[in-house]
Amino acid sequence: MGELHTTKILFANAFKELLCEIPLNKISVREICEKCDMNRKSFYYHFKDKEDLICWIFDSELLEEYREVPSGLWKTIEILAKYLYENRSFYKKVLKAEGQNSISQHLQLVCYNIFSENMELNNNGLSIRADFFADAIVCAIKRWLLASNLISPAQLVIELKSCFDFIKM
Repeated sequence: MGELHTTKILFANAFKELLCEIPLNKISVREICEKCDMNRKSFYYHFKDKEDLICWIFDSELLEEYREVPSGLWKTIEILAKYLYENRSFYKKVLKAEGQNSISQHLQLVCYNIFSENMELNNNGLSIRADFFADAIVCAIKRWLLASNLISPAQLVIELKSCFDFIKM
């Protein structure tokens, strides 16, 4: 593991600790830096902003946990749901944030890529369809994570899949 990766992990751990104590919108880059005894220049060398840090946490943890790329649309979505479920206390807090560079926007791009890679469609309208399905999945996942009575990730995928059964993918 390189020094750059280690530094990013320090920032990520500091951010996660702060998020346990402070609402997301109240956490500043200065506080993250103070928590891990690093300077702001170092933070901005690695990340554009705290939203970029959140997206890095998502990407690095998901890739770390699932090194092998799953085959198939629904298996991929189940792995994504399982990861979010296992880390739901963190994602319940950060998924509430909207806007540019937010994890919600990043998750939409991830889902867009999943759909565009797995849909059996010709290129006509692919972007529009992949956007539509990605938006639907992200909205459903966010509602699921924020619900008080969560069903399992496997059950979520069964429910989502049943909504899409009429479409050949």
